[in-house]
Amino acid sequence: MQQDLLWWWRVLHTPYLNGVSLEYFNALPAPDITVEMDAPDYGLCALDVSSQAALTYQFTADERELIAAFKEGAPNGFDINFRELLSCAYAVHVWGCSVGRNGRPRHVLFRIDNASAVAWQNKLALQNPRAQVIIRLLSWWETSFQLRFSASHVAGTDSERADAGSRLAANPSYAAKFSSLTPGWSQVSPTVDIQGLADIWLCISERTPLPTPRSI
Repeated sequence: MQQDLLWWWRVLHTPYLNGVSLEYFNALPAPDITVEMDAPDYGLCALDVSSQAALTYQFTADERELIAAFKEGAPNGFDINFRELLSCAYAVHVWGCSVGRNGRPRHVLFRIDNASAVAWQNKLALQNPRAQVIIRLLSWWETSFQLRFSASHVAGTDSERADAGSRLAANPSYAAKFSSLTPGWSQVSPTVDIQGLADIWLCISERTPLPTPRSI
């Protein structure tokens, strides 16, 4: 709750919502950017289709252990919905500065093959503590980069490129398939691991403490 209040305090004390058209608070305009993504047990992939830009991230050994432990019943929050949100966060972390802050807000549509993750992103309501941190970070970037996020469901059979890119660590055949599906695309990998994403929000929240109320 305190972290959510801090997020609201930061948003209300920034100028980025000034002059935003009301259409961004109701039915959204057509997306300016569409990002396809997938997040199986091996890694993550996010694809900016219009710019032909691909982002891939392979889970570290520790992260794969957390995924395996979750499947065995450990309440560590490393479920598929959390991993899908990570794909969104990595995409904004890498591309947000270059596509945002350019006049009107830009509508970014995330195409996700998991219906629960779509609901998490659209409603911003969830109980997973790990995912709550990523949602706060995404929401802050949405405001500071002048972006507007939405998510829609895509059938797994229609996300062949993202499926291959997210499985590069599973089998060499996926690397060959991904290369054949993204010829000439720019390729990038994040410079921070998953804990590094969480640390970004921690740094933001620590450098802007809530003001001390005035005495009456």
